[in-house]
Amino acid sequence: MKYTTKLMATASLGVFMAMPVIEANAAVSELVVTARKREENIQDVPLSVAAFSGDMLANENINNIEDLAGLVAGFEMDRSFQRGFERPVIRGKSTILTGSAPGVSFFIDGVYFDGTIASVDLSSVERVEIVKGPQSALYGRNTYSGAINIVTKKPGDEFDLNASASIGEHGFKEFTAGVSGPLVEGKVAGGLFGRIYQYDGEYRNQNDGELVGGEETYSLSGTLNFTPNDAWEITARGLVQKDDDDPIAAAVTTNLENNYAFQNWINVDTSSPLNGVANDGQGGYFHYFQGELPSGRDINYDNSVAELFGDGGRETDRIGGSLSISWDATDSLKITSITGYEEIQFKQLQSSTYHPNGGYVGISLSDAIFTSSDVGLFVAGAVPVITADDGEIESFNQDLRFEYDDGGSMRFLGGLSYYKSKTSTTGLRNDVIIAANDAFIDTQIQAGLDFLGLSQCTAHPVCDPSTFTTVAFDVFRADSDILGPEDLIESEIENWGIYGRAEIDILDNLTFGVEARYAEDKLSSFRRDEDQTRSDPAERVRITDVSKTVDSFTPRFTLDYSVSDDNLLYAVLANGTKPGGFNTNDAGVFTGNTEYDEEEIWSLELGSKNIFADGQWILNVAGYYEQVTDYQLTESIPFIDPDLPSPGQNTGSIIGNKGEVEIWGLELETAYSPEAIEGLSLNLRYAYNNTEFTKGTDDNIGRLLELLDDGDFNCSNGDLTPLTDCGGFDALPVPTGDGSADVIPVSLEGNRTPLSAEHQLSLGFDYNRSISNSDLNWFIGATASYESEKYVQVVNLAEIPASTVVNFSTGLANENYRLSLWGKNIFDEDAMVSATRYFDTDVFKRAFMMTPRRGAQWGVKLDFDF
Repeated sequence: MKYTTKLMATASLGVFMAMPVIEANAAVSELVVTARKREENIQDVPLSVAAFSGDMLANENINNIEDLAGLVAGFEMDRSFQRGFERPVIRGKSTILTGSAPGVSFFIDGVYFDGTIASVDLSSVERVEIVKGPQSALYGRNTYSGAINIVTKKPGDEFDLNASASIGEHGFKEFTAGVSGPLVEGKVAGGLFGRIYQYDGEYRNQNDGELVGGEETYSLSGTLNFTPNDAWEITARGLVQKDDDDPIAAAVTTNLENNYAFQNWINVDTSSPLNGVANDGQGGYFHYFQGELPSGRDINYDNSVAELFGDGGRETDRIGGSLSISWDATDSLKITSITGYEEIQFKQLQSSTYHPNGGYVGISLSDAIFTSSDVGLFVAGAVPVITADDGEIESFNQDLRFEYDDGGSMRFLGGLSYYKSKTSTTGLRNDVIIAANDAFIDTQIQAGLDFLGLSQCTAHPVCDPSTFTTVAFDVFRADSDILGPEDLIESEIENWGIYGRAEIDILDNLTFGVEARYAEDKLSSFRRDEDQTRSDPAERVRITDVSKTVDSFTPRFTLDYSVSDDNLLYAVLANGTKPGGFNTNDAGVFTGNTEYDEEEIWSLELGSKNIFADGQWILNVAGYYEQVTDYQLTESIPFIDPDLPSPGQNTGSIIGNKGEVEIWGLELETAYSPEAIEGLSLNLRYAYNNTEFTKGTDDNIGRLLELLDDGDFNCSNGDLTPLTDCGGFDALPVPTGDGSADVIPVSLEGNRTPLSAEHQLSLGFDYNRSISNSDLNWFIGATASYESEKYVQVVNLAEIPASTVVNFSTGLANENYRLSLWGKNIFDEDAMVSATRYFDTDVFKRAFMMTPRRGAQWGVKLDFDF
């Protein structure tokens, strides 16, 4: 039954992973994968594929995809903020914010999976496959850097009952159960799987003493498998799941910690209180951080206002299903249809103010009001910024494919695919939520005036203290009669494609294959944005409605040569694309950047898979070279809304095409299970990934440089946005001190892509042996995973520190039971998991938000299987 000897080939670069309980010297298991949409032994697949069985995931105490990433060379899976904000990275092609598609898609039983993958029930999984390199030809949309294919357990004629209970520190609990077996002997089989997961969180908000970062998941899935005869197989699967996550655990740096001013720093006038106390010896604040971001920070944020509107955090309700129909029409022709549907409802209510002093007043008072600053009125201890979203994602998938193989020298596969999704999000604006009452507004505005040393604002009627609660600020009161409906964003994707593969055996041991997909993407985005403070009534409700259609053709060519039954050489030349999209927010609209183009990659991979010493030693290696054009990244960009009463400089994020990137790397994975030491298995995985921009510039850096001469966005060095006219400047300048320079924005050439480690290393061992005169086995195992430092942004200044995480397990098991003591991050590595560019909410200047790593955690787990 379970927990018997097996070594698993986990990649074409992959390594055979020993199960923690071993009977005897193991032979290579015949692990079958579907990475190329057909069943093949993993060592025969001329691709970089890492595969893990459900048994191995359970035995290694892996309960989410993020844990799995530490066991795969070239694959990183960092979570920004909370579940739903994962950023998978394969071979260095990363994103900064989750609004940009990651280039890695997830599939469950062949169906494209929307939403978060972090809460998927891995106890109901038969196998997880991580396919590396461009997969656009066969997998389609948004798989230009790789695909992750999850295959769930399929019930059969053998009855199976299994369950597990795992309990650990910080309120960790995970209970799973599954039952499957025949309903009608030889015809119909069914399975039912359930999971309860809870984690209380381990970081306390210093502001109120509450734990943050907690997570809960409740899921139930069922499968029916119908085989009326040898030619037909019909499998239906349904899923109901609820995720309930607490407010996120995140820490921020402060503006005072910034230590880098880019270049040509020129003294800033410190006479204005808005500039704060100089901390650089030259006047004013530095504008950025260089070096390793600090770890082990306290969590500080004010969630009091968010709690007035309900429980903070994120809730997700998911319902979905799939239907797979397979028909062996003849001995040579197989026809498969896969249909999937999914509906996701989500709600998020979150304070976005992370600072021990609280936040800022959400009222835009800029140059038109305070002539000494265009930043606005920001005071310590004010109301926090709030994020509140209520949305729905609905998607439909259809894949119909034909596979022909008559056992001869040629094989064919062809298919048609269709995917449609619609996302609708309603968002409450910060300025609607944050103003709790008139008295509070009066107090905060007066505090701001006192801070500025002013008796009242200058040259603007709304600044008269006697009109604070009756003129412009009515719109900010929760009881105001002029508040309009919430903002609405709707986006729709409709994609269809035709794809195929043809293979020919040139020689008995030499095969050439060609794959290709032609696809069409129809994209549309609608945004309804309301702001009653806009002076022009016609502009108070602003609608942005955009659409476009994009065609793509993505080929892949494969050549593989079998040196022997145990040694394979292969070469793959592949093309892939990452879809473009829209920026319908104010930053995109007011700067003319409402669209961004698709990203394209060409990749060449050379690899070798090898089994030596009668299966004792596995050695798989691959090298690759990739060229990426129109690289997509999010960037912070300033803009001006001219219809606001005080149209000062604002800032927002957009996605843009940032230039060209060159990537080359090496991946090695090996495992050794010596016959001389029964029950011992050693493994090593290493990835070197070198990414470099060869072309491109960054406008954001240019705009930051514009601050350096006098600390203000005031056109002293040229045009900042299309809405400002500074006398004919056409490009963002590098400041020279007199405002006369007129040059292009800062070059990115030589910079690395963000959020991608140059080195990854994983070392592990498993050892087990039987206990004399009993049916028990004792096992022990550990894995140490290392990642080198990563840059947070494309500017290559702020870094996420290198990290080493060690996991451990030991225990006893027999054929039906398994009791283990497990530990995760047992040496308490505290380097943050990820970081993103943010702002110091106390003074509204540059800072960084960091997601802390879970610390050392110990627990026990009991499994049984009958």
